[in-house]
Amino acid sequence: MARFFVFIFVLLTVASCSAQKQDPRVVQNIRNVENGLLEMKIGPQGLERTQNTATLSSRMVFYKVPGVSIAVINDNGIEWAQGYGVLKAGTNTPVTTESLFEVGICGRSANTEGRA
Repeated sequence: MARFFVFIFVLLTVASCSAQKQDPRVVQNIRNVENGLLEMKIGPQGLERTQNTATLSSRMVFYKVPGVSIAVINDNGIEWAQGYGVLKAGTNTPVTTESLFEVGICGRSANTEGRA
């Protein structure tokens, strides 16, 4: 498990270094995703945002997710895409922008909403 966390850290570091060649606005957006995830909670008024933020790597550890692939769409095109972590826990195969994942519960939720 310690190897997994080291691998996540190395991947985030490499991603940040390679992103420095991009537009400064895009680099800041990548940093915001990697380090500024907003915490939400269900309160009396429904879904509410708290003042807490989290890193992508800490959320991956919290939810026991070995890897994710993120693509940000802007002006009808991919602004940036990056893979984080590994495809399967206990392996060293990194997630890339070409990695395929099973949809799972999110797909059922989207299908349910689509029928309403």
